[in-house]
Amino acid sequence: MDYWRLARAGATLARHGLIVPDEYRSRMPWPGRAAGALLRALPGVRRKGRRGQRFAAALEKLGPAYIKLGQLLATRPDLLGVELTSDLAHLKDKLPPFPVAQAQRAVTDSFGEDAQQLFPPLGNAIAAASIAQVHRIETADGPRAVKLLRPGVEARIAKELRAMMRGAKLLERRSAEGRRLRLIAFVETLAESMTRELDLRFEAGAASEFAEIIADDGFVSAPAVDWARTSDKVLTTDWVEGAPLTDPAALDGVDRKALGERIVRGFLATALDHGFFHADL
Repeated sequence: MDYWRLARAGATLARHGLIVPDEYRSRMPWPGRAAGALLRALPGVRRKGRRGQRFAAALEKLGPAYIKLGQLLATRPDLLGVELTSDLAHLKDKLPPFPVAQAQRAVTDSFGEDAQQLFPPLGNAIAAASIAQVHRIETADGPRAVKLLRPGVEARIAKELRAMMRGAKLLERRSAEGRRLRLIAFVETLAESMTRELDLRFEAGAASEFAEIIADDGFVSAPAVDWARTSDKVLTTDWVEGAPLTDPAALDGVDRKALGERIVRGFLATALDHGFFHADL
C-alpha cells in the first residue's frame, strides 16, 4: 500500500505538469519512468499557471500530510526560490470544509453527554485548513471560536507519512543527492510536527502560556483558552474580531508605524525576555 500511495502521489504531480528534472528522472526505477511518460502524454495534463501554483494544487489534492509538506517547503525560499515558495504559502486556511453534521458528531464524541450543555448547535465553518476547521458559537460568556480536527485525519496522515518515509529511505539508498538532502530526517521532522498538531491540547497549552507571557508586557494580546470546551480533538478559545493584514484596506485609518512597532516589540519581548514566541505572525 505504501508503494501505491507513492505512485498516486507521483501520478498526481505528473497530471499537474510537474515533470521531474532529467537528473532525477534517470535515477528513478523504470516503472516510475514509464508511468511518468505515459501520464505526461495523456490529454488533460494541467500546464497552465506557474510551477508553484500547480505544485500547490497537486499537494492540496493529495491531502493533509502533503499540504503540511508544502507549508514547510514554503519556508525555504533559499532552496526553492521566492516565486515557488510564495505560491506554496497559499496552502493555509482556504480549503473545503467538512459537513456540519460531521462537526457536530465530533463534538459529541469528544464530550459525550456534556456536549449539548457546553455547545450550541454548530453553524457553517468560517475557515477550513488541511487538519482542522473553525466554527463560531455563542455562549453565555460571549462568542467562542471552536477548532475541530477533520474526521479520520489521524489515520490518513499516519498512512501518508509512512509512505513518505518509505520513499525517503528508498531515495537515500539509491541517490547521493537524496542522502545530501537528508530526506529521512526531513520526513521525521514533518512527522513530529504533525503529531503535535493532531492533539489540540498541545496547541491549547502553548496558547495559554503565550497569552500569559504577552500579558506581562502589554504590547499585544491573545484570546484565552476555554478549557471546559477543549479536548484532544476540540480547541475552544475566546472569539476575536480581526482583519487579515494581507488585505490592504484593512489598514485604512490605522497608524501603521505604531502598529508595526507594537508587533515588533511584542515579538522581541516574548522571544528575548521569555524565550517563547509565536512563529506564525
